Amino acid sequence: MPKGTKFVCAGGAGIEPALMEPESIGLPLAD
Repeated sequence: MPKGTKFVCAGGAGIEPALMEPESIGLPLAD
């Protein structure tokens, strides 16, 4: 799960939410 990890590192929201909705939680936080 590289995507989940990537978003988690960028956003720092959490692994569960990042894996559940990587696009929703990862993209906005990463930006």
